[in-house]
Amino acid sequence: MFFTILLFAGLLWLSSKVIAPVVGEVMRHRGRLAGRSLTLRELYLLGRLPFKYYKNNQIDGIRNGIAALWVETAKEIKARKIQQPGGNIHTALFYYCQGVVLEHHFAAPRPLPDRVRLTPEMVEIVDRKSRGIEPIAEKDMRRYYSLNPTAWRHKFDELKESFQPGGTEEFHRQVCGLAGLNDRVEAKRKMFFDAHLVLVKHDRERSLECFFQYFDKARTLNLPRAISQANRKLLFDDQEQLRKYNELLAEAKTRAFDEVSGRIAGIYVRERKKIELDPAAIRDADLKQASIAETLGAYLDDEPEPAHVAPAVSPSNGDDTKNQLVELFKAAGFRVNKREVDIFAKSRGVMPGQLIETVNETYYELLDDVLIEEEESHYVMDKEYCAQIEN
Repeated sequence: MFFTILLFAGLLWLSSKVIAPVVGEVMRHRGRLAGRSLTLRELYLLGRLPFKYYKNNQIDGIRNGIAALWVETAKEIKARKIQQPGGNIHTALFYYCQGVVLEHHFAAPRPLPDRVRLTPEMVEIVDRKSRGIEPIAEKDMRRYYSLNPTAWRHKFDELKESFQPGGTEEFHRQVCGLAGLNDRVEAKRKMFFDAHLVLVKHDRERSLECFFQYFDKARTLNLPRAISQANRKLLFDDQEQLRKYNELLAEAKTRAFDEVSGRIAGIYVRERKKIELDPAAIRDADLKQASIAETLGAYLDDEPEPAHVAPAVSPSNGDDTKNQLVELFKAAGFRVNKREVDIFAKSRGVMPGQLIETVNETYYELLDDVLIEEEESHYVMDKEYCAQIEN
């Protein structure tokens, strides 16, 4: 009688310390598995998982995914009566299923299967059934990244490997999505700066946007990273664009990214020069010209010869001259030194300013804008307008 009572008490203790926690945990977190109720067989299989499974997997979505894959694999191994190489396969199978699930959701490196306990047939079952892994909630992904500070790097490396030059917009969207799942500022800084480096040779506007997103998270640092000199040459064509960038960067030191992001594209918009004529200066010039003409007339004995005026671009040779000028700009990368334009125009009997003006007037009705603009030492032809007039 005493031994019977002792045995009964031992069973109660075992039930309260071992069986009850396992079954209770299973029923509490996995009352439904893969969208359906658990069977007694599945409860039994889950009860054979290692105890550290309940301790180490703190995220319900990931834990349920591992359990579902593990149970389905174990059931098929049992149904097919696959010969076990020896030892308890449950722990080895669990850890392999865990690696497969983490790879699926977070691109984490998949562990090598335990070849001592898992046969190739077992590994094939896990890989096949992993195609049906269900998505997890956003809160579970955030929780995983918060518990694993460097886990974002695996997903980012996967995005870099799959990046195509024509997919800069999609790459930037996915990087922003990955950053949104990471609450750690340090992780956001690193991924945005690395994204800036990936895009710098393919999409300079999005590359610059990634840099400003990095700077928004790094402006509190004593020495935030800057764009390298080599990458500045890729991002900016001239000093004007560099000046706009520096001005916007100075504003970004005290303003949030959302407040300056809308002006990033404006760095690459060429500003049109506004020419304002002073009526008083024009009148003074006319008076001086009249005075000079009167003075010259007093010293001339004979009838004055008409002043030499450079011939205009006539219809007979005008089209050839204009076409040759366009070809000159195309060959020089749409930016020609004023000296070269001067030589070109005078070789054809016209003044450079008159030639540029004639070309702009010719295409103004089509473009509703000027084709060629004047800078301090160069003439610049708009590349898009050039393609438009050739079509």
